[in-house]
Amino acid sequence: MEPRTLVYRALSGTPSSTLLLVISLLAACRPAAESDSGAAPLPAAVETLARERGRAIAGQAFALLSTNLAQALAQGGITNALPYCSEKAYPLTELVAATNQVRLRRLTHKPRNPTNAPAAGELAVLRGFQLALGRGKTPAPVVRATPSNTVVFYSPIVITNPLCLQCHGVVGRDILPATAALLQKLYPQDQATGFSLGDLRGAWRVEFERPARETATR
Repeated sequence: MEPRTLVYRALSGTPSSTLLLVISLLAACRPAAESDSGAAPLPAAVETLARERGRAIAGQAFALLSTNLAQALAQGGITNALPYCSEKAYPLTELVAATNQVRLRRLTHKPRNPTNAPAAGELAVLRGFQLALGRGKTPAPVVRATPSNTVVFYSPIVITNPLCLQCHGVVGRDILPATAALLQKLYPQDQATGFSLGDLRGAWRVEFERPARETATR
């Protein structure tokens, strides 16, 4: 299946319910936003190559974070996984970024961590994903050029399983009091609740050097 959207899927050997919760935790963690507007559209061949690379890197980060957070969940449940995410997810994301020589982050219109808030151009991308979902369509990843000769790949993250609502649903209905108290302690400015199934949680953002036209047309 083509990974057009990073919905919640199980890794081999990992219970699907655990991995679904893992991904809902991942959207809480870091770095800073910046705009990627102001550049001319990419040639089709370059865009295709950029899309393929973005999907591969986002998938690699997804796998690494999911494996580590699934272990934290197995060892102590959600009250163990939430502190783990706040401390460890960002360094793991940076490891994937450094290995691939890219800039990698997650962003969301309702951040748990304020540093995950989108820039103006990124907010427009998220709204586009929401419009697609509102029309009953699967939102496709977006590739954009930047004025600094890089490209940015965005892949939507959609809540598709009730288990994710344990951290991102309605407090008092989906989120238990102990979880709500821990979220308030770890993320005093948390906005990442009130979601329902089928809502957009956010997106992966991968930025890297623009592929050369010669490479893209081989």
